[in-house]
Amino acid sequence: DTPGSYKGVTNAFKNVEVTALFGGISKKIDINSDPKIGYYFSPVIPTKTGTYTMDLKGEINGVTIDVQIPVEDVESTAVLDFPQTSGSSSDQDVAALKNAISSLQREVSSMKDGSGNVNNGATYDFAIFGLSIAAAAIILAIIALIKRK
Repeated sequence: DTPGSYKGVTNAFKNVEVTALFGGISKKIDINSDPKIGYYFSPVIPTKTGTYTMDLKGEINGVTIDVQIPVEDVESTAVLDFPQTSGSSSDQDVAALKNAISSLQREVSSMKDGSGNVNNGATYDFAIFGLSIAAAAIILAIIALIKRK
């Protein structure tokens, strides 16, 4: 070994028990050796933001270890989200539905105001039928959003 050089340890974690700690929760994890000597990985995906700690107990190359190592804090994925999502997308959905209902009400009012002479033809019937279906769909969407929570 020369000063300033790094030499990895092959299979360093074969005699080490590793536990991931988060708050009061713990989970034993396996540390796998990478083909590159001195590099290791573990198939773990942190699901909550915050500070995680690794508790290592055992022996590496004849040296007994019992240490807790803090891992870099896990941050929210919001900076990577595309398109951006807000914390309350259902509020946006409800607002969009309210706007749609208001728009339909304005259209119905303008139809009533602008058509002093309604001839009760097929076109008028289809228009009223279409508006009724749209209003029913909006009401069902609101009910579905409320039940989803």
